[in-house]
Amino acid sequence: MALRSTVNQMGRELEALGYVTLERSAYNQKDKNCFEIACYLAELCGYGHPKSRRELIKLIFTHRRRQLFGGDPLPTETPSEACFVIRTPDNPTNVHVAFELYGKEFNYGPGTREDFPIERRIYLRKKTEEPFADN
Repeated sequence: MALRSTVNQMGRELEALGYVTLERSAYNQKDKNCFEIACYLAELCGYGHPKSRRELIKLIFTHRRRQLFGGDPLPTETPSEACFVIRTPDNPTNVHVAFELYGKEFNYGPGTREDFPIERRIYLRKKTEEPFADN
């Protein structure tokens, strides 16, 4: 199965799998399942990714700590064609994650981009290049 060319085409496929619902001409995630959607899309395209929400949150806090205190760049900070886009609402312990490939964001969250700015990108690697867990 290949990643569909548009967000709506992929939305139809995700709806068939039960990840999203069609609401007022837009596909929206169900039950705060953005992490599962992003992981599914990363898997579909052959990219390694954090295996749990806990691993993702730990990685986000590691990035935040490096931003504050410095240190060597992490492999997940080196740009690649695929990434998890992290958006943080008012509560910094809650995050929204979407999959992005070649600059096209597959985001099924209910917010708008203007109201929900990107905090950071966590870059992913092809599974054949470098296992994510080793980053």
